[in-house]
Amino acid sequence: MPILAIIVTFSLFFLVLSPSVLAQEEEEDAQVGIRVDGDIPLIEVGKDTVINITFEDRGSLNWSKLLETYGSMFGGLGYVYMKVVWPYMFGEQITEWMGYHSIDFYPEVEGNVSGWYAWMEPSEIVRSTLGTTANLKLHVRVDERTQSNAAVIRIKCVRRGITGKPIAVSYSEIAVTARIYHYIDVVPLESKKEVSPGSTVTIPVDVKNLGNFVDTFHISAVGENGVVGIASDQILVLNPGESQRIYIQATAPITLFDIGTPKNLKILAYSIHEPDNIFTGEIALINKGIYLPFLILLIVIIGTIVALLYIYRGSLSNIKISFETFETKETKKKETVEKEEEITERVERSEEKKSIEFTPKVEKPSFQKKRTEKDELINRILREQDKQKRKFKKY
Repeated sequence: MPILAIIVTFSLFFLVLSPSVLAQEEEEDAQVGIRVDGDIPLIEVGKDTVINITFEDRGSLNWSKLLETYGSMFGGLGYVYMKVVWPYMFGEQITEWMGYHSIDFYPEVEGNVSGWYAWMEPSEIVRSTLGTTANLKLHVRVDERTQSNAAVIRIKCVRRGITGKPIAVSYSEIAVTARIYHYIDVVPLESKKEVSPGSTVTIPVDVKNLGNFVDTFHISAVGENGVVGIASDQILVLNPGESQRIYIQATAPITLFDIGTPKNLKILAYSIHEPDNIFTGEIALINKGIYLPFLILLIVIIGTIVALLYIYRGSLSNIKISFETFETKETKKKETVEKEEEITERVERSEEKKSIEFTPKVEKPSFQKKRTEKDELINRILREQDKQKRKFKKY
């Protein structure tokens, strides 16, 4: 009887000390304490940042103390009594609490924010019971191209019973903020552009803020080998993830002729808060062809030379024709004079011959007859002159 009274008293005492054990299945509270040690640091971009955490088991039953106090009673009968009798007295749910537990930790980014990652070290605490403590390390990483500068890390704590079955779950939340990260993406819509010497082309360029804060960026264009570039917007204010299209005017160097030499044009962009961190994009200008003003000037010069040659050739022809005409006229004139002299000479010889052949026997012609013959001769000479003049005029 005394032994039975002691057992009943022990059972009632356990019920008074551990009422929450019986209701654990309904509450679904893992009774886990998570506390951050010190201040939460800013999360570095692109590398792990460690947050130190202290874990404490706040369960309803300290199995180590229970074993120490009651397990060895009556030669070990107290341990047998707890393991065998209590499940019948308080239900099967008490079985999972009759031993040491394990606590699993599953950190996750609330809302599945892109670019944020978290994991716990260690991810499991074994042989845990009421009052167990441990130091944990929460590793948080933020990607370079995330568009969010803050996140909430939600730590899921799962308590597993002596059989490994989850018996309770609880959650803890830690708000984290990323360190300011400046990043801008510069993407020309055309990686190369063919351009004639000395001409100007316009090239569209998309820029995007890949940092995690609202940022102000400075944009400029720098050419190589004589290329000159100007950006349409030199100062941009962009939200995280926001993009904008700008235009770059590029002028090729002046060369008389180029077969197609590539010349680079760089687009430089940086945050005004971090001017030493420069982001670039490149465009290749293919300088090809003839410099247009030079081509126009060359055409004008060639045209002028051709025109002058044509005019000069026409002048030579006119001069040649005039010279030939003058020479012909002089020749004809000379021939006419010579013919007149020849006719005159023939007339004179004819008159002399007639004078010689005249005999005294013949009756001497009258004065009127001699005059008539002379007039006829003169008329013949004049007609011959007129005839030669008309021929000369034809030439």
